Amino acid sequence: MLTTPFVHVQDTEEFMADALERGRGGDALTAAIRCVDALVPRAELVGRALFVPLLDQLVAEAGEQLAAAHGVPAVRAGHATQLVVATETYTTGGHSRIVEDLCRHLPNPLLVLTDLFGRVGTGNLPVDHLRHAAGGAPVVVLAPGTAQAKTVDLMNTVARLQPESIWMLTHHQDAIACAALSPRRIAVPRVFIHHGDHNPSLGCTIDTLHHVDLVDQTALACTTALQRATGYMPLHVHDRGARPQPCRALAQASVVTSGAPQKYARGGPLAYPLIAAAVLGTVGGALHHVGPLPDDAVAEVRQHLVRQGIAADRFRLVGAVPSLWQCLRELDADVYLTSAPLGGGRAAIEAQGCAMPIVYHDPRDSGRPLLATDIYNPSACGWSRLDELGPALRSALADAPTQSAASRAFYEAGYASAAFGAALQRAQSAAEALIDG
Repeated sequence: MLTTPFVHVQDTEEFMADALERGRGGDALTAAIRCVDALVPRAELVGRALFVPLLDQLVAEAGEQLAAAHGVPAVRAGHATQLVVATETYTTGGHSRIVEDLCRHLPNPLLVLTDLFGRVGTGNLPVDHLRHAAGGAPVVVLAPGTAQAKTVDLMNTVARLQPESIWMLTHHQDAIACAALSPRRIAVPRVFIHHGDHNPSLGCTIDTLHHVDLVDQTALACTTALQRATGYMPLHVHDRGARPQPCRALAQASVVTSGAPQKYARGGPLAYPLIAAAVLGTVGGALHHVGPLPDDAVAEVRQHLVRQGIAADRFRLVGAVPSLWQCLRELDADVYLTSAPLGGGRAAIEAQGCAMPIVYHDPRDSGRPLLATDIYNPSACGWSRLDELGPALRSALADAPTQSAASRAFYEAGYASAAFGAALQRAQSAAEALIDG
């Protein structure tokens, strides 16, 4: 359906329209933030809805209203600064790594965090690591304040900088960035990198922004739904080199998974304890998990293993790591199993770049048409139902050298630096064309 059902946004749309009529753009932005924040986790929308078009329109109107009310001057591309705008970043997770990759590839970048949730300003979310991870790019955090105050602050920052281009990689709820960067008085190429692979997101339908997706399947879906050209930018990951394939027999082989807790289910037919038991009932080694998992989730896995007659210590929690790729190079594992029921796009690219055979969850039976599979090499082994997981692992391990080579070739062809650089050039050109048009 792509567009969020009217029933979920009607009250907010009416409130925002009334607020704008009374000249209260800040109230409209706050309402949009709260609405989308509530939409993002809704199970019936994940993988099915991406757009909130009328909210986008009203957020853009709020931006125009605030710019006029506060005398924000017009902006023309001037200085060589490439402005990258994000909401907040973390030491783990693919979204933050994309922000960092963008900063490392663009000439003369400046990163601005809107700090929508106030976690950076209060010291609850440190960003010191970001200055190094983003290749030395300067990092600016908007001052604490209301949504309106932050929006005007960002508008004035852009007017002062007169940047050559603007790249947005914001969270789904970030009405601040969308309002500040959408006004037509900004005659600067603007690229909106769609964070909402699976969830409703602000910014997707704003026509002054060139919409770019990080997954080709999502880009095609957005192009069709929006009825305008959207771009594709690969989930680039810095090349840390391939690792040798151990080529061990099934009885000695180990498996590795990765991902944040929200990628996995605690109950139902795809609950992580069930997946763990299926894996360890197939291979004779260990199941490693890279990434944070709550203590009670780890206990659930181990308790289920014991009930299945499997030693609990065969499930090994690695925890959060600075680089998944580097961890995979050093970990004693033979095959990478993607997260389920929600896949981790960047993690899968890192695993394939590392030349690991990959077994992926195919969401064709999930009823979530937006969950992508084109981030896995065509010869990789997939599974949908739990009874298919064991055969998929056996198939991948039976031909591990070929699977390993296919993973690495897939990364080199579509996700290495050259492909990412070419995508940046295409996005820049498309965003320039919007201004000329």
